[in-house]
Amino acid sequence: MRKELSRSVSKRIVDYVKAQGTAGTPPDPHVLDIARKLADGQQGVTFRDLRDLSKVIPQIKEVAISGSYMSEVDPKSGNPVKGTEQSQLVMFDADTQPDLEVALAVHASASLPPVFKPVDIKLANGTTARFQDGGVLNNAPTPESIGAERQLDPMPDSGGMTFIFEDENSRDVMKGEASPKRSRINDFFTGAENSAADYAKNRAPWPTGRRMW
Repeated sequence: MRKELSRSVSKRIVDYVKAQGTAGTPPDPHVLDIARKLADGQQGVTFRDLRDLSKVIPQIKEVAISGSYMSEVDPKSGNPVKGTEQSQLVMFDADTQPDLEVALAVHASASLPPVFKPVDIKLANGTTARFQDGGVLNNAPTPESIGAERQLDPMPDSGGMTFIFEDENSRDVMKGEASPKRSRINDFFTGAENSAADYAKNRAPWPTGRRMW
């Protein structure tokens, strides 16, 4: 992931530099700094890199990646810190973890239990935390469900998709009458309150006629 992301971003930068040369305009110095860093291979693309580059190169977009925080980890022993074992959804982006490699966040977000091992990440506050698949607590993160006020790459107003529910079960859910269905098997394998999170998500579904992407 680190290799492919760096290759893709570097190609966009090369195309940008060529276009600037054709237009007789010098390229942005900060873009060149990021290009040199990627060429060194010491670090991959970070969330901050994507934000900075997106302001100069429209083809490069910011991203936000979800992960399920499981606990804080003692970096020396690798064991969970007692009292911190409380699963919660975390969003990795340029606001929360600007200097985190995007590839590492992707690795954590794809760590589906029990197929793949959780990933330990050193956070901006200096602590190390253990993460696994973001879908454990929210398999369809939307701005509404994660409380994000800013859209990174909003869809245009035209070209929406409308969902209309007709059956009785859907009407019950839309009225906010979704019933909790505890799945101890899911919770056991994920190590998190998977079924409780899914129930909470269904408590506030999209109303009839609302455009969803």
